[in-house]
Amino acid sequence: MKKRLLIVILFVMVLFLIPKNADAVGICPAKQLSKLQTEALKVKVIYNQERSYEDVTMFRFSVLNLSDNLEFEFNGSKYSGSKDTESILVNGLYEDNNEYSFKIYSKDLKVCGKAYLTTKKVTIPKYNIYSEYQECVEYEEFPLCDPWYDGEIKDSKDFLQQLGAYIESTKSKVEEYKDERSIFQKIADWCSDNIEITVVIVTILVIAITIPIAIKINKIRKRVKVKL
Repeated sequence: MKKRLLIVILFVMVLFLIPKNADAVGICPAKQLSKLQTEALKVKVIYNQERSYEDVTMFRFSVLNLSDNLEFEFNGSKYSGSKDTESILVNGLYEDNNEYSFKIYSKDLKVCGKAYLTTKKVTIPKYNIYSEYQECVEYEEFPLCDPWYDGEIKDSKDFLQQLGAYIESTKSKVEEYKDERSIFQKIADWCSDNIEITVVIVTILVIAITIPIAIKINKIRKRVKVKL
């Protein structure tokens, strides 16, 4: 009787010791776990620029390639993959200049339970609000007009001062430029750039020169025949 009671007690203890989910990865068979980890590696997180209600530039996340065997946790919410969904839109808008973590798990499967697989970390770099200024439409090549310019811009006055200096420098470069090509090189370059017009002009010149010569030669031949 004591033996049976001891066996029952040990059995109950074992049941309590076994995890109810497979966060303890050892429960998941190696082959199945490898398959899930491969699927998790294919998951991709992207972000797109959006405007908040306060007209501030913010960003929204989308998660791609989440199979129906997986789910992820982000910012206190859980999202599950499905065969019919290629992209999952994450709730909320998020600020730049921050790193965000997406923890990926297997779904609560019969074989593996909920096993932690990997974490996808995404950094949104500092966004340059001055890239939205109207001046950047005309001078988009100006370094401070790059949306991801990571240098220091104190304020709008500083931005406009630096832009003014850049515009002046481009003007001086244009004024300093001198075309040192010879007249023959300029003609050759023009002909090369305007090949169709060049062909027409050459053809007209050839005809204009050839016809008078041909007429003159013909007159000379007629005079010779008359004398004979």
